[in-house]
Amino acid sequence: MVTLTEKDLMELLQKNNLREDALEKEVVERLAALHLKTATAESCTGGLIAKRITDISGASEVFGYGCVTYWNEAKNGLLGVSPQ
Repeated sequence: MVTLTEKDLMELLQKNNLREDALEKEVVERLAALHLKTATAESCTGGLIAKRITDISGASEVFGYGCVTYWNEAKNGLLGVSPQ
């Protein structure tokens, strides 16, 4: 599993000369080319990342599922996020 923060994503954008508005398409295309799948676990974004990915044609080939856990107990119980 790879976990990326917003800072990580922005560094990837800059490193790969990607426009933020084209990021979702690029992610879907690269995952498909590598025969990889992705999933999201979101809280404060309320599922926005999953929505942006699944808005792209072909996303069903690479997107497995998304989990939105806003409640702290769910974050800990479902996703193993430390209460600290």
